[in-house]
Amino acid sequence: MNKHKHLIKGSYIPALGNQLVLYTNGICPFSHRIHLILNAKRIPYQTIYIDIFSKPSWFTQKSPLNLVPVLEAHDKTGSVIDSVLIAEYMDDKYPDQKLLPTDPYRKVRDKILILRFNAVLYAVEKIFNPFHNMSSSINNPKIIDKVAQELFDGLEIFENELKKRKSKFFSGSSPGMVDYMIWPWIERIYVLPRIDRKFDLDRKRFDKIVGWCDSMFIDPIVKSCALTPDYYHEMFKLIKHNKFSTSIEFVDIAAVKRDKSKDELFDM
Repeated sequence: MNKHKHLIKGSYIPALGNQLVLYTNGICPFSHRIHLILNAKRIPYQTIYIDIFSKPSWFTQKSPLNLVPVLEAHDKTGSVIDSVLIAEYMDDKYPDQKLLPTDPYRKVRDKILILRFNAVLYAVEKIFNPFHNMSSSINNPKIIDKVAQELFDGLEIFENELKKRKSKFFSGSSPGMVDYMIWPWIERIYVLPRIDRKFDLDRKRFDKIVGWCDSMFIDPIVKSCALTPDYYHEMFKLIKHNKFSTSIEFVDIAAVKRDKSKDELFDM
């Protein structure tokens, strides 16, 4: 029997039910995307959590790139990798409650916007990615200035896009694909001012983004996957002191929370 929620090297493959299977990780923002998409579309799924520092040997059979997330059909007929590919595949396969527009041009426009979010994504990952960690240099003012500049320049694209669309969410009156696909990194941005005040969002410069965030934070789908600022702050400290790779119990907390909230959401 596996001791932890996250499976490590030497763990057995868990028994699979008759649902889709999501191979995921409690703190991986790319996996977070797929939790949001599946929850938003109310598609039942089984979660299998993988420790990103000590993956089971059998995981390469599920993911040729040895990365989460992976979505596998319950009958094992095939699997899909990469968060963008999984999200689009699920939206096509389960067309009820579409998250991407059906109009071809608007669909491409939204997919381009998701790609443009990479500027923000890369800035946040410099702080929170345990494999590309710059947090040990966080006291260097030049590094902080550079990362903050990259972050805010990237966010300005989305501030302007909300102004142009004149809508509450990027997808209109309710959250859709763009909103959910960029959210995992936005959730992390809210803890950055605890690390350095230079990461404070200028509420005047980012008036639309702040309003969008306020609406997203109360969305039931976002709440079903959300981790607290306190959790992210503790995560940052573990990464900074090179203790994150041995903190499986800490990552298990996120997995337990996600599964509990998912079950509550699907019971509603």
